[in-house]
Amino acid sequence: MQEIKTEIEINAPVKKVWDLFIDFEKAPKWNPLIKAVTGKPKMDGRMFVLLKFKRLGFSPLWVKVNVFEPGQELTWTGNVPLPGVLVGRHSFRFESTENNRTRFLHSERFTGAALLIPFVKKMIDGPIKSSYENMNLVLKARAEEN
Repeated sequence: MQEIKTEIEINAPVKKVWDLFIDFEKAPKWNPLIKAVTGKPKMDGRMFVLLKFKRLGFSPLWVKVNVFEPGQELTWTGNVPLPGVLVGRHSFRFESTENNRTRFLHSERFTGAALLIPFVKKMIDGPIKSSYENMNLVLKARAEEN
């Protein structure tokens, strides 16, 4: 198992950060990671997600929504085209903090074929994590505008 954990403090209320994040129609205009989403997030729903990673390019995925709690969390699970080979559980959590601020927790846990995890470890620790951190920074900047 490999895991990426990132977080950032945003000087904006959770509702504003959530509403900005969950508006997937506008995401391609500002979000450097999430370039397209087809389908609406709902518990046990399926969506098509197109992610763009630094130095790796585009990653099209069909994902299953595992957690959908408006204003709090969206978690989905997706895998490479061969089910079970490499599975990622990608989470976006929003926590209210003091002074009406938001703690945004962005993580992913990778599981699957034991032989494949070490092979992709450099990508997970490098461009994938960097892409998540970059999205966090852009989300923060947009939420703090105005």
